[in-house]
Amino acid sequence: MKGTTKVAGFILALIITSFNAMAFHKFGVKKALDINPDPKVFETTITASESTITLPSGEVVTVFAYNGQIPGPEIRVKQGDRVIVHFKNELPEGFPSTIHWHGIELNNKSDGTLVTQSEVLPGESYTYDFIVPRAGVFWYHPHVRGAQVVNAGLYAPFIVTQPEEKTLRRQKKLPFRDISVVLSDLAVVDGQLKDIEETPMLETMNGTEGEYLLVNGKVNPTLLASIDRGVRLRLINASITRYFRLSLPNHNIYRVGGEGGLIEQVRLEGGPLMGMRMAMSPDYTGNTGMIMIDQGYNKGEILLAPAQRADIIIVPKGGIGDELQVKWLDFARGRHQMEMTPMGMMMTEAGDDGLRPSKDLFKIKLLPNFLNQAFEIVEGDSLIEKPAKLLEDRTDSQIKLQADMMAMMMGMPKASWFQIDDYSGIEGRTNYRTASVGETVKWETHNHTDMHHPFHLHGFSFQPDMFVKMNHEEGYMDMWMNNMHNEYVDTINIPPHTSAFYLFHIDSRPGYAAPVGTTTGNGALGNWVFHCHIFQHGENGMMSFLRVE
Repeated sequence: MKGTTKVAGFILALIITSFNAMAFHKFGVKKALDINPDPKVFETTITASESTITLPSGEVVTVFAYNGQIPGPEIRVKQGDRVIVHFKNELPEGFPSTIHWHGIELNNKSDGTLVTQSEVLPGESYTYDFIVPRAGVFWYHPHVRGAQVVNAGLYAPFIVTQPEEKTLRRQKKLPFRDISVVLSDLAVVDGQLKDIEETPMLETMNGTEGEYLLVNGKVNPTLLASIDRGVRLRLINASITRYFRLSLPNHNIYRVGGEGGLIEQVRLEGGPLMGMRMAMSPDYTGNTGMIMIDQGYNKGEILLAPAQRADIIIVPKGGIGDELQVKWLDFARGRHQMEMTPMGMMMTEAGDDGLRPSKDLFKIKLLPNFLNQAFEIVEGDSLIEKPAKLLEDRTDSQIKLQADMMAMMMGMPKASWFQIDDYSGIEGRTNYRTASVGETVKWETHNHTDMHHPFHLHGFSFQPDMFVKMNHEEGYMDMWMNNMHNEYVDTINIPPHTSAFYLFHIDSRPGYAAPVGTTTGNGALGNWVFHCHIFQHGENGMMSFLRVE
C-alpha cells in the first residue's frame, strides 16, 4: 500500500510539474543563456534590434527588443555573483544606446549612462562586467533616448536571489513557484510606435501612457495556478509613466520583498498610515497630533510607480476552472488638463485623476490542488533578520524637484521644462552633489510640483526614513514614517509638495569593468545620476548627479 501511495504521489508531482512548465511557457519570461561554466559567473550576450509584436487587433507593429523578445531575457543570478554581458547594438541609425542595470550597486564604468561611458552606436558593442552585492528584484533598460526605446520594448528583468530563500521554501514560507512579471504599456498611433519625443505640451507634462497594457509582453495573459497553492511573482514596473495599482478581488496581495531582497516580515501594503500633524504657522488653529494618512490605494493591493518593483505572493482561491482577474486600478498621481480660467488657458488638475475605469492585467486560471496542500501566509509572518538602520555622518541640503510652467507655456525647448535645484539636466551643471567613500549621507528630496514623481538614485540603495508633506496655505505639515523594516530601495515615489528623507552609504565596491577581467571600473568613484523615472520628466531636465570623489 505504501508503495502504491509513493507511486501516486510521484505521478501527481509529474502532473503538477507539467502544469507549472505549461504555465511558465505561456506566461513567464525566457531566460538569458549563460555561456560561462563557472557557477559564480554569469556571462551572456544581449542584442538590441528591431522586432515585431502583434496587437489584439491583429496589427503587427515594429518594436525594439533584446534578443528578439519583449521583455528581454531574464538574468537570474545569486547574490555575490559576477555578471558579464556583451552588449550589441543592432538598432537602426539614430539610436545609440547603453544598458543601465537599474538598482544594481555596481562599479561606475558599468552603470550604463553617458556620465559613465560613451554611447554605443548602431553596429558597435560594449562589455559590462560587475558584481551583484545585494539580492532583490532589478531590471535593465537603455539610458539614451529612454522614453522612446523603453516604450518600444527595451526592458527586461534581472533577479538576484539570496541564500535564505532555500530555507524559507523548505519551511513553506515561500512558494516554489517563482515567476518574474514585467508590467508595461505600449503607445501606438496608426499601427506605428508613438513618437514620445514629439508629444504635445500637456502629454509631456503628464507623461505618456500607452493604451495597451502588457504583462510579460502580452495583453491580459493567463497564469495557470493550483487552488490554495502560493505563487511568488516578482513584479517590475517598466512603463515610462504609468503607475500600476494592482488589485485581485477577494484576495490579498502579500509583499515579501522588493528592491533590496526579502523583508523582515510579510506585509499587506496600502490603506491608511498613522502620521503626525504639526503647525507650521503660529496662525494655524486647526487640529494637531495623530492623524491617518491616505495612501491612495487599499490595503491588500500593490502600488508600483514607474521603475519600482515588488516581490509578492498570491494564494488563489476558488473552484476548478475559475478565472481570477488581476486588475489595474487608477491612482491619483496629479495628472493635469488644460482648462479655460479667468486668467486664460491654464494647466489645472485633471478632473478624472484617479477615477479612470479599471483595466484587465492578467488572469489566473485555477487548476486542481492534487496534493491537497494549502500554502499558509498571514501578515506579520517572519522572513529574515531585520537589517541594521543606517546612521548618517552628515546631512545634505534639500534636493528640489521642479517643473517650470512658464517655460512650457512660452514654448521654450523641452529640455528646460523640468529641473532639479533650479537647473535642467546634467550638461554644464555645477551644482551637483558630492560625497566620499566611507560616508553615510542623509538626503532630503522635496517635490515642489503638483504631481507625484518616482525618484531614482543610480548606484546606491538607500533606506527611506520618513515623509513630510507641506501644506503652506493651511499652515500645517504632516509627517509619517514609511520603513519600519529598514528596507533598502533605489526608487521612491514622492507625493506633491512632500519631502522624502533617506540614507545611503558610500562603499568602495572594488570590482570588474570593461575590458573583461580588469578592475578598472573605478568602484564607487565617479558620477552617478539621479532623476525622476517618468522618462519625459528626467530626459527633459529633472536629472542631476552625485559625484563620489
